[in-house]
Amino acid sequence: MGAIDADAVEAALLAHKDEFRLCYEREINAETPSLSGRVSTSFVIGGSGRVTQSGIESTTLKNANVERCLLTVIKRIDFPVPRGGGIVQVTYPFKFSAVGK
Repeated sequence: MGAIDADAVEAALLAHKDEFRLCYEREINAETPSLSGRVSTSFVIGGSGRVTQSGIESTTLKNANVERCLLTVIKRIDFPVPRGGGIVQVTYPFKFSAVGK
């Protein structure tokens, strides 16, 4: 197993926060305006800093379109290269709520 500073992983994810938000907003603007909940993602960062595996750990959002979109964005992110080689397993939660909720 390699290692990446948790703050560096979060910074890489936060750099794409608008894309994550768009995944959600497309659905609330479509047919589910009251959609809210939490999605816990799990992914593996390979030795190159690219995601090699990703999935949904748990969800209260229960919206396949949002969940699939989140994973697509995660797979596009260039994370820092793990120190010591190897891979890094990450679990990261997303929480979404409609404006005013």
